[in-house]
Amino acid sequence: MGGLLAYRTAVAGDGFGAAVGFYGSGISAEPGDPACPTLLFFGGEDQYISPADIEVVGLRHPETVVYPEAGHGFMRDGSMSYDDGAARDAWSRTLRFFTEQLL
Repeated sequence: MGGLLAYRTAVAGDGFGAAVGFYGSGISAEPGDPACPTLLFFGGEDQYISPADIEVVGLRHPETVVYPEAGHGFMRDGSMSYDDGAARDAWSRTLRFFTEQLL
């Protein structure tokens, strides 16, 4: 739910300088133009978000990053869905993105 809420907030333009969303289920059904720089992450093996929905988001937002072998929740350290490689890369990209956009 957090990825979708981050996206909705970015589209609403509530004064944020940048937004990052992880596995935002439902984003494909909510076309919009974020009012701030926005970075979106998905797992290509997400059991809740179809590849077709991820493709729709990626076409609309080319900065979207998809980790082909990661599933939903790949950032949740300690969970069964945690994917170390995807999580480390996504975290690095997130920090770089916020540094570039907010500092």
